[in-house]
Order: sequence, then structure tokens, then C-alpha cells
Amino acid sequence: MRTLISIAAILAIAGLFVLLERAGMMTSFDRALKEVRYELTSRNPSGDVVLVEIDSQSLQQLDVWPWPRRYHAQVLRNLIDLGAADVAFDIDFSSKSTAEDDQALADALDYAGGYAYLAAFDQVSGITGDILRSSPDERLVKYANPVLVNVDLDRDGMAVTFPTYSTGYHEMVESLATTLGLPQYAPPPRMLFDYRIDISKIDRISYADIYNNHVDPARIANKQVIVGASAIELRDFFETPRFDVVPGPLLQALALETVKSGHILHDYGTWPTLGFLGFLCLIGALARWRFGHKGVIVTGVTGLVVGEALAVAALQYYDIQMSTSIGLFLIPISIGIETISEGMGWFLQRQAMQKRLQYLARHDEVTGVLSYAGLIERLETEMHNGKSHTILLIAIKRMGIVRAALGQMVANETMREIARRVSTLCEKPVGMVAPNVFAVCFDSQLSAEQLEELTADALMRLREPYLVEGHTILIDTDVAVAQSQSKSEAPADVINHARIALETPDVERTEKQGFALYVPELIERISARQKMDIAMRHAIERDEFRLVFQPQIDLRTGGLVGVEALIRWHSSEMGLVSPAQFVDLAEETGFVVDLGRWVIEESCRIVSQWGWSGVLSVNVSPVQLELSDVPHIVERALSQSDYPANRLCLEITEQVLVNKSQNVIDALHQFQKMGSSIAIDDFGTGYSSLSYLSRLPFNKIKVDQSFVREMNLHPGNKHIVETIVDLSHKLGKSIIAEGIETAEQAKVLREMGCEVGQGYYFARPVDALTLTRLIEQVRNKASA
Repeated sequence: MRTLISIAAILAIAGLFVLLERAGMMTSFDRALKEVRYELTSRNPSGDVVLVEIDSQSLQQLDVWPWPRRYHAQVLRNLIDLGAADVAFDIDFSSKSTAEDDQALADALDYAGGYAYLAAFDQVSGITGDILRSSPDERLVKYANPVLVNVDLDRDGMAVTFPTYSTGYHEMVESLATTLGLPQYAPPPRMLFDYRIDISKIDRISYADIYNNHVDPARIANKQVIVGASAIELRDFFETPRFDVVPGPLLQALALETVKSGHILHDYGTWPTLGFLGFLCLIGALARWRFGHKGVIVTGVTGLVVGEALAVAALQYYDIQMSTSIGLFLIPISIGIETISEGMGWFLQRQAMQKRLQYLARHDEVTGVLSYAGLIERLETEMHNGKSHTILLIAIKRMGIVRAALGQMVANETMREIARRVSTLCEKPVGMVAPNVFAVCFDSQLSAEQLEELTADALMRLREPYLVEGHTILIDTDVAVAQSQSKSEAPADVINHARIALETPDVERTEKQGFALYVPELIERISARQKMDIAMRHAIERDEFRLVFQPQIDLRTGGLVGVEALIRWHSSEMGLVSPAQFVDLAEETGFVVDLGRWVIEESCRIVSQWGWSGVLSVNVSPVQLELSDVPHIVERALSQSDYPANRLCLEITEQVLVNKSQNVIDALHQFQKMGSSIAIDDFGTGYSSLSYLSRLPFNKIKVDQSFVREMNLHPGNKHIVETIVDLSHKLGKSIIAEGIETAEQAKVLREMGCEVGQGYYFARPVDALTLTRLIEQVRNKASA
């Protein structure tokens, strides 16, 4: 848009300059430019033309005026005697003189033998507008031909052209220049004075010197002589572009030199300049596209230099004269406009950027809702009104999976649609206080019934499918609520309380409520988690962790084919701690790297002492794979325990594969290279692409227990399990079902073709000593 405005401004100014040029308001500047070009292309006259001038010296020596015509007769005779080739008088002989003087001049003209010429000139009648010709007296015309000495003036009174002939007054008369110049070409009706010719180098001789015969004959011999007045007193002067004011006879000498040179000047006005400017605009546009504002400046400056150089070259070599003042004005102005436009563009861009930054400081870039800072600012403004606040936080779950599986653009559009749905819940401020966490702010305390109704509405709307770019996307949500304890409580504290309720795992959420409510006791729970974290970091050195093993049974034979190592923690400070509590905490804090190393090393050490042929399965955390060199840890554990690599199975969740981390893929290949097997755990709960899954290096698929436990309750789950079993067989993978709790489930799975089962039906996780006593019992149950 800015470029179009610049172009429109430049075109408008160009049109204005064209109008100014047509109105003659650029003439003086053009004249100055032409004078410079004339100087640069200056050349000497032919040397064949001599001006005999009636100067002030002659007027003083021949102390009478007007001169009797016998003086001119004497000068003519002297010139002929000196060998002049032609003699032309630029003097008015149209009126009669004394009979004696007229006869003397007539005799001298006759003596010249036809090589003398008398001036004639046309003028327009101020009354009738007719052309009136001033011709020599008829007695003189008998012996000398008249020649036209008219000069054309432009609107400023500048001598620019001269007519080569005139047909006015019923008789054609050729100009002095064409009569004496004898051109070998057909001259145009009017010719431009060639001011490239340096008239200061035309030989000028005083009239008195010729009259008194005080001149070197060589200066006259074979020369074409023009006789005329140059004295200031006689007022025969013209203004010229290059030589300021010059006498009329000297201008006639220039006209004669112009004809004799054979160079006919052509003045094309502004058209060449306009064409060049058009071409320059194209070059400037390309330069601007390629190099930006600097390209326009370089093009403009280059255009100024090249344009004038071309104008000089055209005059020098092609006799073409043009007006370039438009270009010399327009190019700098265009550069100025472009510079101003660039500056304005930069200023506007900076303003827009500042507005954008101000907007982004208060709004989320993807969804457009208020950012954390913007929300706090909004709430602090409302606080001055003494209002309480209720903060509803809505955490969007599984967006990481959507982003990894479908891409950032789909994830962003999904978040925008979620933001629209959140905004329609109520006419209240909505903000994004953390990644994938929305906040809805109410300027009052809400009752439990209102919160339950609002939460139910939010969950219903937000959990409806999202159709984005051909994908159907399902998300899950968590909701937390915090209310200000006093009107003076800072909004940031209320939001932080809601985040505590949202992020604390053991906050109760009843089916009726559907949300976690912040209560001051949550601080105690957080303190307990911090205490657990500290205790957990010392648990390895205190030898508080223990391993238990859950059997994996061959569903066809009932034989024990493997065990899964599971970790337990009996803290000296907190007693028995559930894995659901400390494993998640270990992943959050990164301690899972140390904990995972201990599990791999300890399980390999224990199982290597059993002297059996089964497979040991060990879970590997996604965080552990990303933050540590698990292949190296496994290799060292196998080496230290002398446990066979082909009897070790590393279980990784399907979620790890969704992220498509190169570290994970490299680790899988290294596991297989060592000879260990890989199982995809919790299969069916992720969003992994089947085409991508088929290319990954793994050996087993482990059906998630949530499908197995509810096979008999929900037929859909049974179909899912059948599909997974069939898929694993077609991929050439082994299949393990976990979560088997009944004989019926074991039977159904066996009939489906599932090879291995695991669950409470066979045995709960037990220590190593108990495991050996359970083997026979488990085998009997499997075969029943």
C-alpha cells in the first residue's frame, strides 16, 4: 500500500512538472542546462565567415550619422578588392537616400559582380496582422539579391531559430544563411541556431579599418563577409542561450556557420526525458524489490548522471537537443518521496510493532485472549472498586499429543477454537495463564451450585469434538477454582491458588463437582510433596527402594515366561509410598534418571541369580530416555550382572513414540543391536500413527489394562483388543495383555490368539523369594 501511494505521488508530481514545462515555467532552468551542454560540446567555427562590424570606434572615426551610402559603397569596393568571396549587408536599405549616394552604392554593387547581398526582413503589421516585408530599394536590387535576416524569438525573447526562407509578401526570399551557406541538403523551414559553435572565435573587423583599408588582406581573401551594426548605440541586439546578448550581424554569422556545418539540430523537448524516466522507474522498482530503499537511491543518482550524460552524447553525436529539467527535478523529488515513504514506513512499522508488542504483552499470540500479565492488569484495575474474585482455571490436556501427531498449525487452530468456546461460557475476562491453561475471572464470589453448573457447562462444551482441517480432535480438561479470601487479596495470588489446586495430584474432584477447589490445606499438601521429593532423593543411599516382580504367563501352556520388575518405596519417614505418587514426582523433578538407573541395574542383578530362562521386563520412562544415555546404562547393567541381553525387554509407552524424538529412535536401535527386545506399553491409549509405528524397531505390543478389564462390560473394548491382537500378528509382533483379573478374561484372550498375559488373576507383584513359590500355582490357574 505504501509503495502504491509513493508511485501515485511521483506520478502526480511528474504530471505537475509536465504542465509547468508546457506553461514555460521550466524554460530558464532548461536554458541553463542547455548552456552547459553547449559548453561541453563546443566547437570552433569554420573560419570562412568574417564580421565587419559598425562598432563604436567606427562611429567615432566616421564622425557623421546616419552615414551616407557612399561609405558603404567604399567598404564594398574595398572588400571586393581584398578578395572577399561574398559580402552581405545586414543593414536596412529599404528607404531612398540622395541620388548621388544611391548611385554610388549601386555602382559598387555592380562592381561586386553579383557577390553582394542586401538585407530584407519580414514583420507583422500591428494593425492588420499581415506580413510586411522591408526590402532594399528597387534601384539597388538590380545589382544585388535580397536575403532574409529574420530571427525567431521564443516566449522569453531568446533567439533560438531562424527561417531559411520566406514566401510572405508574394515573393520568396531565402535567408542570408542558406544563400551564402549553399547547403547540400534541403533545409527545413526553420533551423535551430547551433550554439555549440563558439562565435567568440569568429573574426570581427572594425568597419572603419575596412573603410580606411587598414586590414590584412589575408583576413578577407576568400571569406564570406557580413557587414552590420554592433555598436550599443544602434541597438541591434539579441539575447541568446549561451552568449548572452549578441549583435544581430553576429547572430547572422552564427546562422551561416550553422548551415555550413551540415548539422541540423532537432529539439525533441521533454519526450526523451519522459521515456527515460519511465525506463528508470522500472529499474528503480526492480532495485527496490532486490535491494530496498538503497537500491532506489542508487538508481536515482545513477539516473541523474546517466541521463545528463546521454543528453550531452545525443547533442554531440546525433544533433538531438532535449529538455531534461523535469528529470533533474523529478528524480531528486522521487528519491525524497521514497526516502520519506521509507521513513514513514519505518515509523509506521515501528508503531505497528510497538502496538503489536503492547498487544502481545497483554494477549496470548495464538488464541488472542488476555495473557497472564494482561489479565493481572485487568483484575488489578477492578480491585480498586473493592470487588472479590473467583478464578476458574481450565487446563487443556492431550494438546501435546495433538501437536506431535498433527502438527503445530492444527494444534494452534484447535487452541483458538477452544478459546472461542471458553469465551462463550460467560461474558467475563478470559486469559491464558500458562501453556494450555485458560482462566475465567468473575468479579464476585460464586456459590457451590453456581460453580457446579458453570463447570458442567464448560466440560460439556469443551469436550465436544473439534473439527480442524479434516481432523476430528478430542481433548480432555481439568478444572480448578480459587476464590479471593479478602477484597485486598492480590489477583496474582488468587490465580496462583487456582494453579495449586489444578496441579496438585491428590485434590479431590467429585463427579458432581467436576472441579478442584483450592483450600488453604493444599499448601500443606505441596509441602508434603516437597518433603517427599527430598526424602526420595536420599532413598537410594538409604536402601529404601525395593523391587517386586509380576509374572507374565503363557496363556496357552500356563508356563511362566517372564516377569515385569516394579518398584516399591518404604520410606523411613513416610512409610509405604505408592508408586503413583513418587514415580510421577520423580519424572517431574528429573530424579527418574537416577531412579531408572537403579531399577535397571538392580533388576538385572536379582534376576541373573534365579537360574531360569524367562524374560525380564523393565519400564523405561520417557523423561529417562530424553535426559540420560539409557543404552549405555543397560549395557553396563548387563555387563555387571552377566545377564543375557536377549532375555531383557525394555517397555516404553506409546506416548514416547508420538513425540518422534530422534534420541528415542536412536536408543531403540541400540537396544536391538545389543539383542534386547522392546515392548510398546499401554498400547491403544496414544495417538501414534500406524504407518510410523510399522517402521519402528520393536518386538512386542502390550495391550493396556483399561481395555482388558472392561472387555466383558463394554463390547467395544473387546473389539479394540481383538483389533490390537490381529494388528500385532500381522506386524509379526508378540502380544501381551495386562490387567487380567478373571479366568473368563484369560480364556477370551487365549481364544483371540494372545500369547502372554499378566494380572492379578495370575499373581500380584511379589518379591523375588515369593515368586518361586507362586510359579506352580500360576500354571494351574492358567490351564484351568
